[in-house]
Amino acid sequence: MGFRDVDILYGLSRNEVYQLYDNSDIFVLGSDWESFSLVLCEAGAKGLAAISTDVGCARNLDGCLVVKDEIEMAEAMKRLCVDKDLCIENGKKMKSFVMQHFRTEDKVLQLEKIFGEI
Repeated sequence: MGFRDVDILYGLSRNEVYQLYDNSDIFVLGSDWESFSLVLCEAGAKGLAAISTDVGCARNLDGCLVVKDEIEMAEAMKRLCVDKDLCIENGKKMKSFVMQHFRTEDKVLQLEKIFGEI
């Protein structure tokens, strides 16, 4: 891990994004606004440690480091790059939390129940 390995990418297919998750250690989200932050859940499901601004579900994700500005974001990136054990631990927390709370199968059952009551 190191800062020279940082890339900013856009315009990728879903498969390309999932391949990047598989080849990454840390996911960083620097959005000013997100309604839910599905990308954080995707990264968490892949076991990535995450750093995010305080948007969407970031504050509720166990293992996600929430930052308020660029300075804190850079410090959090450095911290996870230097402390590999923390990076791995946070990735495991993210994966566990996402798999417990956002499984597709569970959400489908919840929707079926809601539609069955209508």
